[in-house]
Amino acid sequence: MRTLLTLGLLVGCNNAAVNVENDDGLIGDSDRPAWDPDAQTISNSSSSSTLSWSPPEEDVEPEYYTVMVRSEFDTLVFSETVLDTRVEVTGLRTDTAYSVEIVACYDQNCTEGIVGEPIQPPSWRTEVESWSFPEINGENITPLLENTYAPNLIDLSTVS
Repeated sequence: MRTLLTLGLLVGCNNAAVNVENDDGLIGDSDRPAWDPDAQTISNSSSSSTLSWSPPEEDVEPEYYTVMVRSEFDTLVFSETVLDTRVEVTGLRTDTAYSVEIVACYDQNCTEGIVGEPIQPPSWRTEVESWSFPEINGENITPLLENTYAPNLIDLSTVS
């Protein structure tokens, strides 16, 4: 009897943890279909990215979207409400992976909202920052300003 009860609890726990799509295409007990925003990076640099996504296929357009971007170190780097299906995220670290979570909100407090449940979690990596120095000849660097003596000390008083 004890083994049967333990087996029943294990089966019950496993079923509770699984998000199974029902015949109507709904996830769990939700009255809304699952939404895959298909977020994509449409421009990318070493410190900023522009993201775009598809709106939910609903009769009513969302009032706004809540967008949260996390770095590969699980640090929240961007969290804002956005009125469009496009956002520019700035102040990112070079050569770092980021992921985005998008919620479509249908009221002011976002109590009527759809959380994006993408099939493949949207993520991208910022580009590697590249530096170029003009006039590098072997180990000598010819500065752009004639009176430059050190990278952190520039006398601008003699520059026209």
